[in-house]
Amino acid sequence: MSFPNRLQLLWAIVLIAPTVAVLMLLLGGDSGARESEVRASQGLRSAFVVYGSARAEARAALVRAARNPDLRQALEGGPSIELERRAEELVARSPALESLAFYAPSGRRLVQAGARDAVASAGAAATVEARDRLGVVTGSTTTAAELARRIERSTRLEAHVLRNDTNLAATLPGVEDAPADTGELEIGGEDYQAAYDSIDEPAGPSVRLGVLSPNSAAGAGRSTLVLVVVGLLAVMAAAAILALLLLRRRLDELVDAARRLRGGDHRHRLAMSDDDRLAALAAELNTLSDELADKAEQVEQGRRGELQDVTRRVADAFATGLDPEGAVDLTVRTAVETCGAEAGRARPLDFDQMSEVRVGDPEGTFGEVLTAAERRVEGVGRRPAGQASTRTATVAGLHAVAAPLRARISLASGSEYFGVVSIARRGSRFSDSERDLFAYLAAQAAVSIKNSFIHERTRRQAVTDELTGLANQRRFQEALARELERTRRFSGEVSLVMMDIDDFKRVNDEYGHQQGDHVLREVAHALREQCREIDHVARIGGEEMALVLPQTDLTGATELAERVRQAIERMPVPRLDEPGEVGVTASFGVAAVSESAANAQALIAAADRALYRAKWAGKNRVAYAEEPGDGANGARPHG
Repeated sequence: MSFPNRLQLLWAIVLIAPTVAVLMLLLGGDSGARESEVRASQGLRSAFVVYGSARAEARAALVRAARNPDLRQALEGGPSIELERRAEELVARSPALESLAFYAPSGRRLVQAGARDAVASAGAAATVEARDRLGVVTGSTTTAAELARRIERSTRLEAHVLRNDTNLAATLPGVEDAPADTGELEIGGEDYQAAYDSIDEPAGPSVRLGVLSPNSAAGAGRSTLVLVVVGLLAVMAAAAILALLLLRRRLDELVDAARRLRGGDHRHRLAMSDDDRLAALAAELNTLSDELADKAEQVEQGRRGELQDVTRRVADAFATGLDPEGAVDLTVRTAVETCGAEAGRARPLDFDQMSEVRVGDPEGTFGEVLTAAERRVEGVGRRPAGQASTRTATVAGLHAVAAPLRARISLASGSEYFGVVSIARRGSRFSDSERDLFAYLAAQAAVSIKNSFIHERTRRQAVTDELTGLANQRRFQEALARELERTRRFSGEVSLVMMDIDDFKRVNDEYGHQQGDHVLREVAHALREQCREIDHVARIGGEEMALVLPQTDLTGATELAERVRQAIERMPVPRLDEPGEVGVTASFGVAAVSESAANAQALIAAADRALYRAKWAGKNRVAYAEEPGDGANGARPHG
């Protein structure tokens, strides 16, 4: 069949098929029930959009509520009447919140404040400092009745809202007595098409939404018209497919040539023919192939130079960073992209120093070849710096290259091997330039990790007492200032305990300084054992130590000091030079804000005066300050 005859046949099909379809649709007719069913389904999707909008409003209100300091303080106490009262007050004061609820991790509701029929809730994890996750806090700005009205306004259909098969709200009277199922319903003598579906809440039972559309015969004409249009479009699509099939043999060669060009094969030449205008198109494709080949070569040369330059600049930046995780991740990704690899990974010897990094599928297709290259590099990682450090491996047509992560962690140590990084690909082996670039990236990543370790060690030494492991004087001042500022902003409580080991000079003189250091370490251990995680324990000089106690009044601090005093008195401290034990006692001075002082300097002075008073009263006891400037503060003896 000639090409013009094919086009005539195609046009005949395009003209005749739509006409036959229209006649069949007009003779067949339709009913309004189908249109009502479609409207109900579309209305249900709109209802879910309205529900999502209400949930977004609730999320914004919940974020604002979560910042309320009273609510956060009540959360720290866990489920309680105080927490419920705070939630009720917050809902009452908030112009947007309709309800606020707290759920246990098991899903059981612990606290409910506000409207019981609130829906479209937003949720967030309820957590507090120094405690595990409490559960979920949810908030809503929309009641079921309001949601039903909003769905009705949006869809112009009747709306129904349920929870646990319990009716919450509806815009159609009598719908409560009908089953909440998708399908045809009869309500009040009229037929409706209903569409129902459920949506999960952040916690608690799910909410079920329904949209009801009345059946109408008036929509039959519109439904038929829609079907006719759909039929016409289907015929046009079929005609286009037929045209493609008719011309496929003619265009196969051109399509194959285009695919080769897209794949980068510019050497393939199209055969020339004189049968029609397609020969001119073949000639143009051949010319385009030659031009693209020249352009591709120029671009590839420029790309190699730019990639190497950019990669070296990025690698130099690694050496100044202090994020070992980010440096290793960027190393692997940059190596994969620059060297044309398909997968890569970094594996540590010690997971405390760095985490494993994966790019692509290093554990599946390329797992075996990566492991082979990494095993070959393990011995290389311990050779002197400056020797060739990369190793390659080939397994079943897959190629990999690996390099060690090695750096000098401290001035007193040599170059330390702490991990390996590797990449892999199909096809060609890695060239020498790619291996050199990969080794350079690995070396710079190792330098970044070294800098991070040194920075972290220096930071810890700056705030930690080397002998006892407690915070030092600088860290003590920072912690005290921070807790006082928190107390000022949130009206909390904070106390300070100053402690001094009794007759410590005698221990050094009689048993030696090594025994004295041992006593200091044992006393520091006893302090940590008696204190909470949120308390700050510091050695502020010689045998003097201090405790900063957040959320603790004068009475609580005095009781804690007494427990510590008793623990130290009962604590066995063995002698280092011979059998026996060294008896150790300590004296304590306690002060609190604002019972004893109003600022940091006054608080330290009050606790210090109380400590000296305990010393003068006979040692091994606790003395406390009651009011600022009061010279008759109490002293509590042991026993």
